Amino acid sequence: MENNSFGSDFWDDLAGARKVDQVEKFAIALLKSVSNNKGMSGKDIFKQFQNTSPSSLHILERTFRQYLSNLSGSSESEIEKVQGKKLYQIREKDSDLNAETEVHQTEPETAETQETKRKYVQREKAMYEMLVNWAETHGYQSSDISQNTKNGKWGNPDVLGVSLKKTISGHHIDLLSIEAKPDNSQWRQFFFEAVSHRRFCDRVYFCYAAEKSTKPLDADFRYYSELFKVGILVMQFEKDALKAFHETGTIENPEEVDITEALPAPKNHPPEELKYQFLSNLGLNDVPEICRFGSDSSK
Repeated sequence: MENNSFGSDFWDDLAGARKVDQVEKFAIALLKSVSNNKGMSGKDIFKQFQNTSPSSLHILERTFRQYLSNLSGSSESEIEKVQGKKLYQIREKDSDLNAETEVHQTEPETAETQETKRKYVQREKAMYEMLVNWAETHGYQSSDISQNTKNGKWGNPDVLGVSLKKTISGHHIDLLSIEAKPDNSQWRQFFFEAVSHRRFCDRVYFCYAAEKSTKPLDADFRYYSELFKVGILVMQFEKDALKAFHETGTIENPEEVDITEALPAPKNHPPEELKYQFLSNLGLNDVPEICRFGSDSSK
């Protein structure tokens, strides 16, 4: 494949994109150019990128292939893994599926599946109160904003913390977000909900519930956290409390639960216009409204 296979406009477009977007756009273009869609390995896709891209587009193979893996786990991307193989292919669109497949996909969920989902959502919601309190103890006016939908898909954290400080030029607003999940079984997928909040938040956390343990954080999890600059909070339960949490979807005794900062959230510097847009969609358009934000507006 020659360097100009996709044309100079293609490479110029990639030059101005984030590295993860460079990987995604190149992989999609390459996979679509293959005559059969049997899939390509991450190693082969990287080799094609390395051999055909301008020298100015430099991405380490390890980073490139991890981006591919992450993208394939997102329903927003056109890239997916070939089931049972270490290959990537273009995700089949709903309109491309035959009628038989569509019938299977539209079969109604069983009562058992619906109940499992309901309990999962209930457990997640039960975490919000403690996370709001955690943010408040760390100097933020905080509130559960999980029901807000005005900031679009992956633009609505579960918990938001706001710190308003006076400066010589006026006020500085520091935003903290927390994305919560009742376990870490699918962290590779849900983690990127938290990553997306770095667009408008100064500090971003991903939090999951687990039994109290002295085991170190999973090595891959740590790598993702450090790579994407997202802090990790672990809501640690006593054994019996975790069992009750899973069965009832509630946290009966907060004293049996500790929130530990497994990895701190690095300081981010989002564009002020994106912070303003995010806050405006929450109805926080001026200093008085921001001062009233949070579960304890008397502070």
